[in-house]
Amino acid sequence: MISKQTATRGRGARSRDESGMSTVRIALTVLAGVLALACVATVTVKWVAPGMLPASWTAADRADDRNTEVLTATRRAMAAFLDVDYATIDDQIEDVLAVSTGQFKKQFGDARVQYAALTRQGKAVSEGQIREIGITRANDHEALLSVAADSTVSNTATAEAEKKGEKVDKVRVYYFQVTMNRVGDEWLMSNLEVIG
Repeated sequence: MISKQTATRGRGARSRDESGMSTVRIALTVLAGVLALACVATVTVKWVAPGMLPASWTAADRADDRNTEVLTATRRAMAAFLDVDYATIDDQIEDVLAVSTGQFKKQFGDARVQYAALTRQGKAVSEGQIREIGITRANDHEALLSVAADSTVSNTATAEAEKKGEKVDKVRVYYFQVTMNRVGDEWLMSNLEVIG
């Protein structure tokens, strides 16, 4: 049989435990509220008054935005360059010129008639896919990138080989070094080198 004193002690211990737990719950709730307010304040300051944030935060954000723009523009330029169809070669040439600038644009434009003729003569079709792309270095005006891509190619030579029963590997693997330059508010391809 439990004595009255023991039962009272048990209730007292329980209420001390419950009040201790209540204190912990209150402290955790207050801490969660403070953290939530800090997050809201940071986001608000970032959007409403970005000058109040440390310069390194806004500089890092600008660099991330720039790098995203560079990567997007490079993917678009490489897709225009790698996707070829002799039936629509004039459109492809215009697509490449639209994403190009400088010496590369001039050279590609100068070679357009010969390039189109060779593509039609060979009945070339190529579907490219970028496998890897990375920024080697970048600033607000120029970026150098490395691009690994492959292209599935068919043309009169592959068709002849297949007619003879030869096994034809239609996949070509390319490694490029691409230079992108900011022109106005766009990033355009100013140089393209095959490096492997």
